[in-house]
Amino acid sequence: PRRIERTVGDYQRALAERLYHSMLSDRLDELLRQPGGPLLTASSSLQRPIRPIDEWQRAATVREGGVERGLQALQQEVQRIRIYGFHAGELARAKAELQRELRFAVLRRHKRYGIQFCHQLAASFLEQEVMLSAEDERALAERLLPTITLSELNQLVRSWDGAVGRVILVSGPASLVKPRPE
Repeated sequence: PRRIERTVGDYQRALAERLYHSMLSDRLDELLRQPGGPLLTASSSLQRPIRPIDEWQRAATVREGGVERGLQALQQEVQRIRIYGFHAGELARAKAELQRELRFAVLRRHKRYGIQFCHQLAASFLEQEVMLSAEDERALAERLLPTITLSELNQLVRSWDGAVGRVILVSGPASLVKPRPE
C-alpha cells in the first residue's frame, strides 16, 4: 500500500528509500560496465503506478538470449546487499548526489515539469500529503540526511525481506526463450 508523506518522519523514511535506490542503481551500473556482462541497462526506483500502490521496481534490459542470466545478476546483487549491506563510501556518495539533485531542483524550480506539479497537487488534495517547495525540501533534506546512518539503512533493507509480493515481468519478441519459475 502507498505510504503517505505527512510528517517529518515520513519524509525521512522516503529519503532513506531514495538513498537505497540510488546505491543499488550505482551497483547495477558497475555490472553494466563489465565487458560481456548480462545487463545492458538496470535501475532501481519507487514507482506509483496508481494512487493506492507503492511499487519498488528493479528494471533491466538484457542481451538477446540472456533473460535468465540477467535476472540472476539482478537478484544476486540484491541478495548481496541483504547479506552484507552497503558500505560507508556508497552512502556518502548517495547523500552527496541527492544533495546535488536538490540544489539543482531549487535552481530550476520555475521550470518544473507540469506533470510533476499536477501529481504533487493531486497528492496534496486527495491524500493530504505535504507539498514542499524546492527550497523547503532542500532545507529539510539537508537537516535530515546527516541523521540517516548506514546501520539504519542496512536494517531497512533487511526489513523488506518477505514484506511485499514479488512480480517478475519479462517482455520481448515472440521468439524469446522464457525463464522457468523456480
